[in-house]
Amino acid sequence: MLQIFKGKRNEDLLEVLKHHKLDNHKVYISLEEIKKLLKFGELNPVVYDFIIKYNLFFNEYNSLLLHNLKRLHIYIGYCDDKEINGLYIKNRMDLFIPREEEYNPHDDVLIDTVYHELLHVATSDRKVEMMRSGISKKIGRYNLGHKLNEGYTEHLTGKYFAYNITDDYYYKERKYAENVERLLGKDVMEEAYFTGDLYTIIKGLGEYIEDPLEFMIKTDRGLIDPNETLDKIEAKRNKILIKR
Repeated sequence: MLQIFKGKRNEDLLEVLKHHKLDNHKVYISLEEIKKLLKFGELNPVVYDFIIKYNLFFNEYNSLLLHNLKRLHIYIGYCDDKEINGLYIKNRMDLFIPREEEYNPHDDVLIDTVYHELLHVATSDRKVEMMRSGISKKIGRYNLGHKLNEGYTEHLTGKYFAYNITDDYYYKERKYAENVERLLGKDVMEEAYFTGDLYTIIKGLGEYIEDPLEFMIKTDRGLIDPNETLDKIEAKRNKILIKR
């Protein structure tokens, strides 16, 4: 009975995911228009640098970033919770950067955190029926793809925006995302991330994992270590490639 319930639940979730993608398209914007978006005080140089790099690498998906920046507020301040590196609240368009000491514009950890959070800004919308940020989807009580989304956001931060990732805050999630990218390919992963297409990722993983949606649900709930599974798949695939 439990298998029947899970099967029906997974079918319903996949059907919802199949028809929900982000409308993230290309918009032309000049340097003067970019400068008009900068209203973030001491963080303006960091935000400006991010927008320039984003338009260099991903301008075909820049509409959500430009739309959301107009409504975004960024705060820097003290936070008691040491587990929080940065916090983006989508429904309020608030981005909070916690710092214990006085703001230092040359602090690499802070800059990398801002880049990471701005990628969330660039890949989220405010649809009421589904909270969507990149490949993370909240459907009812299921928060699907959250760890994969955080890991891939950190991966892209280090690859395209930061000079180097200066801490290991999302080390396991980043390794998980990089493993998935190795299986599905960079182009598939990047397009899925910027268009919110979790469905394509799940279907792609179906070539390697018997029940990829259940695998993702258990990963997000901390019930399994996805890297252990994906490392075994990668090792097995490498052996097949070597034999060929």
